[in-house]
Amino acid sequence: MVFYLIILMLIFSKLELEKHLNHTLFNAGKVLTYFVL
Repeated sequence: MVFYLIILMLIFSKLELEKHLNHTLFNAGKVLTYFVL
């Protein structure tokens, strides 16, 4: 049961991290586009 919870937490944190990274990349892309235009 504890093992299952740990795996669930790892998957959740991985998804959160990827979401955060995508958000950061998206913002960087917007800024770059703004400067290029």
